[in-house]
Amino acid sequence: MLCLLCTFAVAAQGADEVKDAGSPFFSPNEKQWIRQHPVIRVLAFDASAPMSFIDKKLNFSGISADLLTIVRIRTGLNFVISEVSSFEALSEKIAAGEADMVAGIPAGRLPELRYSRVWLTSKYTLLTRSKTPAVSTLDALSDRFVAVREGTLIARYLAAQYPQIKVIGTRSLTDAVDMLSAGQVDAAIGIEANIDYQIRRIGRDKIDISSLQEVNPLHVAFGVSAAAPELLSILDKVLDTIPDNDYQRLGSGWRYEGGAFWQRWRQHLWQIGVPATMVLILSLLWGLSLRRQVKQRTRMQLRLKEQLTYMYNIMHAVPWPMVVRNLEGKMIDCNGRYLAEMKVARGDVLGETIDVLPLPEYLKRGFRQDYVDVIETGRPQMGDRVLALDHSTKPRTVFHWIIPFHDSDGAIGGVCGGWMDVTEREELVQQLNDARDEALASSRAKSNFLSVMSHEIRTPLNAILGILELQIKQNVKEHHSQPMLEVAHDAAKNLLTVVGDILDIARIESGRMAIEPQKEDLIALTRSVVLLFQEATDQKQISIDLRVIGGNTCLLKIDPCRYKQILSNLLSNAIKFTHEGGIEVILQHQPTSDGRIEVELTVKDTGIGITPEDQQRLFKPFTQLGMEGENSRLGTGLGLFICRTLCDLMKGTLSLTSAPGEGTTVVLQLCLPAAIASVEKPLDKTPRSKSLTTVKRVLIVDDYPPNLMLLRHQLEFLGHRVSEAQNGEEALTLWRMYDNFDYALIDCNMPVMDGFTLAQRLRAEERENDRERATLLGFTAIAQEEVLDQCLAAGMDGCLFKPCSQEEIAKWIK
Repeated sequence: MLCLLCTFAVAAQGADEVKDAGSPFFSPNEKQWIRQHPVIRVLAFDASAPMSFIDKKLNFSGISADLLTIVRIRTGLNFVISEVSSFEALSEKIAAGEADMVAGIPAGRLPELRYSRVWLTSKYTLLTRSKTPAVSTLDALSDRFVAVREGTLIARYLAAQYPQIKVIGTRSLTDAVDMLSAGQVDAAIGIEANIDYQIRRIGRDKIDISSLQEVNPLHVAFGVSAAAPELLSILDKVLDTIPDNDYQRLGSGWRYEGGAFWQRWRQHLWQIGVPATMVLILSLLWGLSLRRQVKQRTRMQLRLKEQLTYMYNIMHAVPWPMVVRNLEGKMIDCNGRYLAEMKVARGDVLGETIDVLPLPEYLKRGFRQDYVDVIETGRPQMGDRVLALDHSTKPRTVFHWIIPFHDSDGAIGGVCGGWMDVTEREELVQQLNDARDEALASSRAKSNFLSVMSHEIRTPLNAILGILELQIKQNVKEHHSQPMLEVAHDAAKNLLTVVGDILDIARIESGRMAIEPQKEDLIALTRSVVLLFQEATDQKQISIDLRVIGGNTCLLKIDPCRYKQILSNLLSNAIKFTHEGGIEVILQHQPTSDGRIEVELTVKDTGIGITPEDQQRLFKPFTQLGMEGENSRLGTGLGLFICRTLCDLMKGTLSLTSAPGEGTTVVLQLCLPAAIASVEKPLDKTPRSKSLTTVKRVLIVDDYPPNLMLLRHQLEFLGHRVSEAQNGEEALTLWRMYDNFDYALIDCNMPVMDGFTLAQRLRAEERENDRERATLLGFTAIAQEEVLDQCLAAGMDGCLFKPCSQEEIAKWIK
């Protein structure tokens, strides 16, 4: 398919001969439509000369081309031509919405189109070869071969009214005339306008012509898509401005005007002689040269007009103020928006400097300097600035630009400037910043609230867990039954898990959840976690097994705490919902070529399984399985969500497959850096007492009496000697009275003197009195890494987080 931009206007043979009877008046809607649809898609028959055709130079030509040129000049519309070769192809493209109009089509030919005023009426003409019996009616063509362009109205008419005529369909009238000239058919039929063009092409002496009176004339118009009624109105208005006698003049260049002139007059012209011929040739050459110059001038004028129109449309169509000034700062032009913003008339500012505008003096000075800078440097200036007009009650923030423009020699001829109001954008940005600050403040307040609530919950919870633990151990020692104490102890531990999960959620939402990789043996780490759950599986009489694939050691860099947290949560869920059978933990590890280790940890159980509906929401926070029984009420529904988040932080994946009654399989996949095995003996991170005696002298400091009592009983149960203080001042006094303390357990948050200050004071006492360094341990319910950092910075050796079991205390105090 050949598409041609409508540049045929300058080459049309008759368009430049039509006089303008007055510019068409377009309504505001039609003008708006022209601005919104500058390019019109046109379908044209490729071989319907001289109505419309594509010539040897691939230009769109013909009478319809001349008319479209006039339309383009008077409306500014541009036409993109697409050729078609049949009415069927034309109908398909119209139905597909691939065209806006058809150039030159019989009026009423396609019902889906709307038709302009008729711009050509032509009779049907019968062509026969010269020196054959004359034929002037259709009845005389019975049983003869007649060539007609297929798909036309005359072809349909002959098939319906004269079935005895043997109609031969052709692609175009040109093909039909060629078949007649070659003797392949007896006659050819076409409209008078097209026949004239064919006579000029093959010669008048070869064809006889007669008019068909029994066939109605053909009316030709523009066909317009029903979706573009404005285009139909625009075309009709332009066609109405063309006088009727000019329609005939348009097609005169395509008609035959009197036969073979040269054949009739060549003898006479030869007798005139060579001198007259030379004069005629020279005159003709001069005339052609003059005509070419006139056409070139007309073409340049048309292009200049188009360029000016284009520039005018650009400047006046944009919705922002624009102004053009010369080197002296005087206004050359501006658009209507600029005049409306300044509230001035064009005549008052055209040719004037910025001094006449209603602007504050400081703005005028700034604009003048900007004009000078742009002209001198040749660099545009763009940016936000505050614009305050004298008649405006509120200054506005605008995006202002000043750019230089150049003349034909490349020199700067002045500047073009304008602005776009961005006040609303700035207000939205400010609102966004305010909303962000409010959200950050809300997040900080929430985090602070959770930290405080964690401290307030963990502090009494420490006393509850510790006392229950002491009582259980005491009963075990005395061989007493303790089922109710164990239930209370388990409930307290579940409450501690809830608090821990809520704190993890707070860290995740605030973006403070971090991964701290360390060199670890993943197999040993996994085995230690599995062993912790051995007692729980034994109590439920189910099995738990660990199987390692890939070697007996796996040294890599991983955050051990977070890894154990993930595995512990998966094992806890598996034990909770498995009542018979067992749990299998499979650890696979394989090194890669880039120094990393691919790890796949699988936890399989034979539990009750999970429905597909529950699996869809399982990894969302605060989601619990829709199962009956006591287990469905345990936990917060945060564990798997936290596990998935930790996996994402470690660049891993966590997937789950399950079916009701078939158990559950959870797979953790990680790719972690490998660690180099060290020949050095690992350091024991647990601090050891400097004294060789078993009994240690311990100072405990806590402002919460139940915790103070619990610590004393826990330490005494371990066999140590304990001194108590309820605040920092009391502790400092005891420290000065006795110089034989091996350990000090210090609550970090106390009245009078907090634990950090007390630790600093105790270290200062040691330095001043040359005392042996004691082990100072922080003791707090705020289980956050920031608190541990504060403890170490204050001189402490470590920190215990409430609630703290007796075993954890024993690890530090031995």
